[in-house]
Amino acid sequence: GTVTKVLTAFRANTYADVTLLDPDGQKVDFGFGWCSNRRWMEDKARGEYEGGKIVDTGSEIRNGVGRVPLTSGQYECGAGQWKDANEYMPPEIVEIEVTPSSPASVTLQFRQADAYVVGNVTFEDGENAQMGFCHAWQEEGGFSGGDVFDGEFRVPLTDCLESWRVYVHVCFRC
Repeated sequence: GTVTKVLTAFRANTYADVTLLDPDGQKVDFGFGWCSNRRWMEDKARGEYEGGKIVDTGSEIRNGVGRVPLTSGQYECGAGQWKDANEYMPPEIVEIEVTPSSPASVTLQFRQADAYVVGNVTFEDGENAQMGFCHAWQEEGGFSGGDVFDGEFRVPLTDCLESWRVYVHVCFRC
């Protein structure tokens, strides 16, 4: 069957400049920065933007810097790397509030991983899942993740004396 989905693009009126560093404090060559007004545990927006609409946005980070376009409001910001470069734990999430006259500037620093969880994702018929994301989190507050490409994922971890919960979501037959 056919599924119709309406996507709304919001006009940015401010931004967050992001500096992205490796665990040694050096700018990374390439990554991505993101900001979201989503309250993840409640699955609703923080603040009252457009009557409570969720805004998830991001940008490439090149040579350690990037700009994430935003609408005025409160956000959580973080960063990551793609599959082949995903060797570090993600930075701690930073909370910001932005307006047109007061954009944000944030520095995010990856943390050193001391272990990895790797795996394969297939459908019941044995076909590899082409795209998706693998999440890992701890009850104590840790988070990590990694992309699924061609049925494979690799997620950096740290503090492996604690339990990690792992789940995957994939694009269905993309």
